[in-house]
Amino acid sequence: MNVTYRLGYDSYSENGFFYVNKGGLNGVTATLSPGAYRTTNINRSLIDHTLMAAISKNIGSDISINGIVGGNYRVDDMVQQGAESLGQVVYGFLEHRNFATTLPRSWRGTELNEKGHSFIGGLYAEADMGYKNMLFVKLSARNDWSSNMQKGHNSHLRRAAPTGPSLRPVRGRPPQGALWPPRWRRRS
Repeated sequence: MNVTYRLGYDSYSENGFFYVNKGGLNGVTATLSPGAYRTTNINRSLIDHTLMAAISKNIGSDISINGIVGGNYRVDDMVQQGAESLGQVVYGFLEHRNFATTLPRSWRGTELNEKGHSFIGGLYAEADMGYKNMLFVKLSARNDWSSNMQKGHNSHLRRAAPTGPSLRPVRGRPPQGALWPPRWRRRS
């Protein structure tokens, strides 16, 4: 048996902007015609914990069993800061101080400053069983729980059970140009 723990950390930022010089959208929307400038900065950090155990066992010379059991937990934190300015004073000069009004929301009313925190936890298992290295059955399942879904709908179970014969020879390498083995699959 082999037990593995993995810790992952990722942090990144995204910067974006949108602008319309005054007179740029005449006839489309009166709100943006005097000029608009929006900037956003998004900082994200992700922490992922994964613990899994793997096992490989032969039962006699005909049957082989391989399996993995594990779980992971991921936390996603997000902070977005933004501003939108309307009423450009000097054409072509794109800084917030060159606009008549600056607000922390877009002209549609969407807040540009927000924080988010979510997590996803999951448990999974997979078992491969082979007979004489020719017939294989795989059973797998994974259940995830998410904090950003509605209560009562924040859990999702996925199952799979593909099975099929192998077209490769029992000993040696497969011939050049050999086909992949056909598989029958049932998922829910």
